[in-house]
Amino acid sequence: MEDLQGILSALRGLPMSEPKDVTIRGHAIQDGQGSYIAIEESGYAMFLIPVGESLSVGLPIKLANLWADFGVSCDIRHPDGEIRTGRYSIICLSSRDSELESYFVTVMRGVIHALPYPLDGERIAAVIRGVVELFRAALKAEARSVIGLWAELFVIVSSRQPGMLLSAWHADSHELFDLSLGDQVIEVKASVDRSRRHHFRLAQLWPPEGVRGIVASCLLERATNGLTLGELWDRARELARFDVDLLLRVDANCLDQLGTAWNVARNAAFSEHRARSSLRFFSMGDIPRISEHVPMGISDVEFMSNLELSEPIEVEMLREAGGMFSSL
Repeated sequence: MEDLQGILSALRGLPMSEPKDVTIRGHAIQDGQGSYIAIEESGYAMFLIPVGESLSVGLPIKLANLWADFGVSCDIRHPDGEIRTGRYSIICLSSRDSELESYFVTVMRGVIHALPYPLDGERIAAVIRGVVELFRAALKAEARSVIGLWAELFVIVSSRQPGMLLSAWHADSHELFDLSLGDQVIEVKASVDRSRRHHFRLAQLWPPEGVRGIVASCLLERATNGLTLGELWDRARELARFDVDLLLRVDANCLDQLGTAWNVARNAAFSEHRARSSLRFFSMGDIPRISEHVPMGISDVEFMSNLELSEPIEVEMLREAGGMFSSL
């Protein structure tokens, strides 16, 4: 795999030569269909994706640490001094933070290799806007449960058909269920206190009529040398490497839940053995729950339920139901 981080360092070490107005120094990415990794005059990392004669789609975007523009005519100086001109959609990280830059390079490497070719200007713009939203999420101060995200990713990547579950993963962390496909839903819960007492919204245990729902419950144990959230995240990205939309969804889900703590949270580690051996599945109808008929004027009901009072479902029986459950 091409060392894009090393290429950035090499580009920064090149002296600026004539003509002075060519301020972008770039390196063509292997198998990138004409895309470049580059730096601009301040040394910030950027990626340029060719759009040919496609019309410019969308206005420029600017965040605190990222900007993007579409259908821009650029002169790019190669390491050997050759200058090439073309029209590109550009995304630039206006920060030299090493961890953020490393993640930016990782995201864009995956995006460029997952893009369908031949490239279309409108499609490229949509994907770049998706990347911008990732970094908007990374700037959020709020961080939700690392434990919950670790468990969701663990259930997905350790399943028999992780690609199916990844496709069924919510596109928004505020959706009612973690996994949804057809008439089947799965809600993933985790605990580190050695009990199966989990927090639910009322609607999570009363799925719509005709929908079968199960809860995947696992008990986690912190372990210094355990499986990290970052490793699970990377496995999910690898599964999605040929589908740019799914790849962006993986990153969006993780960043949306972690916010500015994403780089620290990636190091959170739990025992893989403990998670695997404790994973149990429960029918939503068998779990202690409040009646769906709440008094008038009451809404947004949430409660704790002790799943240890319920009998788990044998995974073989779930698989016989077919659909998404067959992948467990």
